[in-house]
Amino acid sequence: MRRSELECALLALDEMRRERDEARRELEVMTEEHRLACEDRDLMQEQRDEARREVCALEADTIEDQREYAKQRGWTCFEKDTCKEAQNG
Repeated sequence: MRRSELECALLALDEMRRERDEARRELEVMTEEHRLACEDRDLMQEQRDEARREVCALEADTIEDQREYAKQRGWTCFEKDTCKEAQNG
């Protein structure tokens, strides 16, 4: 390989390394943004479920009737993990 070809290859390699490093930085930022969005989603789901439980309490006197009311509306606010509901719509 001639010297100029080697120099061009080294310059190209340096550019690819810079691009790789920039992509890594962008990925780190996006990963953090995703983590924060997941935290926000979880908080909003907790608040939504709390509001739904309050509605159920206004509509029915006993916890069994409240659970039935929630079930009729398609709510999972009395279940511990409501991620399935959020994923399905």
